[in-house]
Amino acid sequence: MKQISEGSSKESKQALVEKNVLVAEEKWTRQERIARERVNELYAPFNEAKKAKRWDDERECFLDPQGNPIVDPKKVDFDALVTEMMKKKEEETIDENVEKMIEKLKMTTEEAMKSEKTEINTQTESSESSNKNESMGNDDEFGK
Repeated sequence: MKQISEGSSKESKQALVEKNVLVAEEKWTRQERIARERVNELYAPFNEAKKAKRWDDERECFLDPQGNPIVDPKKVDFDALVTEMMKKKEEETIDENVEKMIEKLKMTTEEAMKSEKTEINTQTESSESSNKNESMGNDDEFGK
């Protein structure tokens, strides 16, 4: 019996690992596609700069009409670009999660403070009404 549970546990761990690998591969493929699209967008400005002969000897690159350097799309390292894009995406996700967590903490704190005030008000009202009842009871005794 113990072997069966150990085996199924190993299988479920293996399935989880495989799922995580597939998700990572999908993310990588998506980011790689986006990177290729961005690099493809560089071809037109790069070819235009070459035609216009806007070469900067000092920076050793072609320049766009505004004077910004233009990268030769053929020299882009896709793996490095995709890796940087993935890092940036992860940082953005972490930042978003931290912001959401802070908002939840604020809401929880506000709710806790409201319920605490309500509880204090209820206790105050309860003690005031019991004090009134006691004083009314005392008047009745003296009135008799």
